[in-house]
Amino acid sequence: FSNQSLTPYTFRFATELSFGLPGLQSGNVRIINGKKTFDRIGIDHIQIEGATRWYFEDRLCGLRILFQTQKPLDIWCLPTLNSEQLPDPSLGIRILLTTNILLDSSAQWKLIGKLSCKRMRKASGDIDVL
Repeated sequence: FSNQSLTPYTFRFATELSFGLPGLQSGNVRIINGKKTFDRIGIDHIQIEGATRWYFEDRLCGLRILFQTQKPLDIWCLPTLNSEQLPDPSLGIRILLTTNILLDSSAQWKLIGKLSCKRMRKASGDIDVL
């Protein structure tokens, strides 16, 4: 973002990512941020504040998805709702990445990040979704 004017702007940046992971239905997906582990992904609303490095682990298929950003972000992990408005992990999850931004006059703002996928040891079975 860039501000070409002489007036400063303050706003909240947000972007949404959607994931469908095989282990969601069986409760085999978790989010790890530092020493904190979040289970019940796809069922509960989860909020992580000020993160620059976090990852998903799907132990059913043996997949780790690592997120790294240069600036801290607030992360919301939200379940996808079915037609009865109840959480349904089989429909996937939504991840909202948000942060407050102050753009002074003639200023720029960038967010650089990296998303990496890594194969891990599977919890069980012969599922190979990669």
